[in-house]
Amino acid sequence: MKSFRIKLAAIAAAIIISIPYTVSAVYADNQAIGTLSVKVQYLRIRSSATTLSSTSGYVKEGNTYTVYETTEYGGYTWYRIADNQWIADKNGGWVDYTASNTGSSSTASTSLTKIGTAKVNVIMLCIRQGSSVTSKRLGTAVCDKTYDVYATASDSVYTWYEIGDNQWIADLNGKWVAYSQTASDTPAATATPAATAAPTAAPESSSSADSSSTAPAASTIGTAKVIVNGLNIRNSYSTSSARLGTAVYNKTYNVIAVQSDSKYTWYEIDNNKWIADKGGSWVAYTGAGSSSSSTATAAPAATSTPAASVSYIGTAHVNVTKLNIRNGAGTGNSIVGRATYNQTYNVISKKSSGAYTWYQIDTNQWIADYNGIYVTYVGEGMSSSQVSTTTTVTGAASNPYYGGWGNCTWGAWQLIYQYTGVKLARLGNACDWFSNAKAKGYSTGSLPKVHAVAVYSRHVAVVLSIDFGTQKVLIEEGGFNGGHNRRYVSFTGTYTQSLQGYIYVE
Repeated sequence: MKSFRIKLAAIAAAIIISIPYTVSAVYADNQAIGTLSVKVQYLRIRSSATTLSSTSGYVKEGNTYTVYETTEYGGYTWYRIADNQWIADKNGGWVDYTASNTGSSSTASTSLTKIGTAKVNVIMLCIRQGSSVTSKRLGTAVCDKTYDVYATASDSVYTWYEIGDNQWIADLNGKWVAYSQTASDTPAATATPAATAAPTAAPESSSSADSSSTAPAASTIGTAKVIVNGLNIRNSYSTSSARLGTAVYNKTYNVIAVQSDSKYTWYEIDNNKWIADKGGSWVAYTGAGSSSSSTATAAPAATSTPAASVSYIGTAHVNVTKLNIRNGAGTGNSIVGRATYNQTYNVISKKSSGAYTWYQIDTNQWIADYNGIYVTYVGEGMSSSQVSTTTTVTGAASNPYYGGWGNCTWGAWQLIYQYTGVKLARLGNACDWFSNAKAKGYSTGSLPKVHAVAVYSRHVAVVLSIDFGTQKVLIEEGGFNGGHNRRYVSFTGTYTQSLQGYIYVE
């Protein structure tokens, strides 16, 4: 019993993986990382970094508060000003934040060598100063964000990934972090286990001619300090080129080339990685040998080169590796990147060209599908998107429900077993699953997690993927229009039923 408590304590110290407002967190290392001043009235104090958590009052306009932790979630930047007290900011419009001069940088030193990437799959994953749960906590990793990894370490419980100078995140058996080695570090024989190997798209997969060679190191001609939030990094000096990520606010990058067009000045901060500036409002550039430009102490409300407001028509789940992203709907268009295997993308539009159906996943970014092999498309708002029943697991799971895919409880139980190996207890009718699961000791909450059971007024389904930007989830279910189905619904309900909550089985 004692060893069980110790292990539980270690897990709790490494990360709070349940929904943050259902946990009373203990902050043993309240190290100030900065200060903020409040710019608006009636800014709520919440118990965790989500708008769904409980409120405990308001911060006062004009007051200054000490900040102990910061994270991004649900479209906001969150600041912790005391134990279980968080306030939100939207693009610098509600608070002015100033980081302390001391403390670790949020990005890696150029002396570190990238060995892979780590995608964070959970909320409230601690960033620590070392690869130990006793190390000082520096902040919180962003859910659904992919970080570069520079070193790994292991102890008796966790695998640790270094995502910056003395900045480590923990993983427990692949549940909290999805780690991928860089191609050069991954042995070919073990790149993808044969039993679970992903198919490769052809002929839309890349040939050897598509592979880019490593460019020689370029000479630094200056530095560029980012002075706004949300500044896009693109693979060329054009707003129509592929977005590769987001530059870090208040970070200074080395510049190896400069280009200009009619609207922007572009700075190349690495091989084929460019950021834009508009009249000195987004970037403070200093040429080699010149004095440093002055920079703002807080990010202004506007963000640079924002993506246009678009309406999504559905989602596209990538079923293959090496699926090219092209800058138009046709194989004759240029390749601007690769889609990530097993990732679900929002779809802006679709069209047919040649043998393929093409899905637009961003500005001038398209992926191809061939007869449903490369991509599983689910139209947002569609009444039904039937799924082949050949994926049904064996009856050895001893499903306690009946009716097959025509019954939502049978479908949810079967899918949980298929995806997680967990045999759920019998939880009664669909409308009673949430209350019965809580009574039986299952972890529950109001925010979705992959492979959680979504319990609605009179229906149950399983979460396949989450889009925190649009606050929508892709669910898989039985008993909808009489069969096995996938569709895209909101965090808080289907188009006809409200959400009771989510049951977490992992």
